[in-house]
Amino acid sequence: MPNVTEEQLISAINEERNVNAHNRLRAALKRKKGMTLRQIEAILDKSFGMIGKWLHYMGLAGRYHDAHQGAACKLKPEQLVELRKNMVAGPVECGFESGMWTAPMVIAHVHRKFDIEYKRGGMEGLLRRMGFSWRRARPRHPKTASEEQKEEFKHSWLPNTNIVDTRMSALP
Repeated sequence: MPNVTEEQLISAINEERNVNAHNRLRAALKRKKGMTLRQIEAILDKSFGMIGKWLHYMGLAGRYHDAHQGAACKLKPEQLVELRKNMVAGPVECGFESGMWTAPMVIAHVHRKFDIEYKRGGMEGLLRRMGFSWRRARPRHPKTASEEQKEEFKHSWLPNTNIVDTRMSALP
C-alpha cells in the first residue's frame, strides 16, 4: 500500500467498526511500519497466506471482501427469457411426460434446446436467481404401506374388540 500513509491507516482503524476490516487495517499498518508477514501472523493470529492476500489486494477500500462473483451465466439474456417461458409452460409442453420440473429435466431441456451443459448445482442456482424455488419430495421408507393398505387397515381393524380395563380402580 504505497499510496496510503500511516496517518490515513490509523484514522481508518479508529473509525472502523467491522472487526475483520479492522484486523486487515492493523495488518497493513504493521506492514507499513516494517514488520514481516511472519511477525504480523504471530500478532494477529492469522495465517501467513491470509495476511499476504490481505496486503496484496488491499487499498483503503480493499479492507472489505467483495462477494465472489463466480463464473458468468452460460445462457444469454434472450435464452434466459425463453427458458423462463418454457418453465412456466410446464414440462409437458416441452416434450416431457412428467407434470413437474426436476433439475435433471431442466438440464436435459437446456442441453436439447440451447446445446449448453449444466450440472445440477449450477442449474439449481440459476433457477433460484430466476425466481424459481425447489420442492423436494418427502422421504419415505421403502417398507411403508401403500395408500390402499392403509385404507384396508382402517376398515378391517375393529376399535372396540376385546378391550380390557387393567386399572386397579376398575377391580372389584
